[in-house]
Amino acid sequence: MSIVVSLIVAIIGVIGSAIFSGLETGLYVVNRVRLAVRAGHGDRSAARLESELEHPERLLATLLIANNAANYAGSLGVAAILNSFELSATGVILLNTALVVPILLVFGETLPKDLFRTRADNWIPRFVGPLRVARRVLTIIGLVPLLSLVDRLVQRVVGGDPGDRLGPRARMAWFIRESAASGSLSPAQLDLADRALSMRHLAVTSEMTPWRQVVTVREGDLDGDPRAIAQRTMRSRLPVIDSSGRVLGVIGVQDLLLGRNSKACIDDSIPRLGPGTQVFVALETLRQARRPMGVVEDGAGRPIGIVTLKDLVEPLLGDLRAW
Repeated sequence: MSIVVSLIVAIIGVIGSAIFSGLETGLYVVNRVRLAVRAGHGDRSAARLESELEHPERLLATLLIANNAANYAGSLGVAAILNSFELSATGVILLNTALVVPILLVFGETLPKDLFRTRADNWIPRFVGPLRVARRVLTIIGLVPLLSLVDRLVQRVVGGDPGDRLGPRARMAWFIRESAASGSLSPAQLDLADRALSMRHLAVTSEMTPWRQVVTVREGDLDGDPRAIAQRTMRSRLPVIDSSGRVLGVIGVQDLLLGRNSKACIDDSIPRLGPGTQVFVALETLRQARRPMGVVEDGAGRPIGIVTLKDLVEPLLGDLRAW
């Protein structure tokens, strides 16, 4: 191998090492939210990069193989140049180590990693073309599938699941964290997003007013003095219960004070919710029923609490004292 060819091989090796090392770091820090926005606006490079990021294990295998191949090419080129000076084998090894290690460490690893880390959003999409070419070539010759197979076997041995993928909710949470870290979301927006995501874990039992704290009116008391009923609470609506304690419906205190027919004023279409009903589901139930409250009942139909629209939206919007 002539000195010129050896020099070209060494330069290609160092440049390749720099590119693939930088890509390895840049792909970890690239802002996925901005990338998704660019892809949505028709940026082909961003769309291709999103497609590649859908298969992280394949992408990582490509980068590892390509980076090692580039490092080997750089080392091979320098060794060939040194051999042309008729040095001893020991001298070639020592000089090769003294030259290659600093060059690859500084120009093939450290410097490009720092550059790609700070310019990931601009640089990574520009290199998606060479990255896809490298991935396809290494896949055709079987190296990427082989490394992916080894990875799956190792994951299976250690108990991991290489098929795991982020679900829609986890993916959204990840996007939110990325946006917050990049400053795309304000603290207030981040807090609202966190509240919205956490609501999927909430059931109505965590937000309802326990039945023992609910002011009720018995069906037989409706024909009595309405002022006595109104003085018991500041609530505008009260659950009506029968002699067995089951909820018949809801009645407005104002209707009682106006002397209207109490039996006709009972709203018996109050939504009834199970204790495991999620807050979002309860909100939709009340919205569709156009009712401001619902009764939470156990499996036997016994009331265990009352939940209002205010109770259901407070986990998302915070304390609503002026409701």
